[in-house]
Amino acid sequence: MTTARTVLAVALALVLLPLGVAKIAAVPFMRRAAAHLGMSPGLYRVIGVLETAGVAGLLLGLATIPLGLGPPLPGWLP
Repeated sequence: MTTARTVLAVALALVLLPLGVAKIAAVPFMRRAAAHLGMSPGLYRVIGVLETAGVAGLLLGLATIPLGLGPPLPGWLP
């Protein structure tokens, strides 16, 4: 299970980090996507910050086991 958790966390981090950074930087493609969805660039930047924070949480969950085990149901903890 550790290998699967690590692979999934790293894969998600590799996908979400560039997207979050692109939203924060407001690159033209992301500005067009925000306009298409009817969002302001400021709101889209907030979403980018939250995505980047999610990546940090994923990677911190790999580095420290108690953080990685926190979200499941209490009965599932080993």
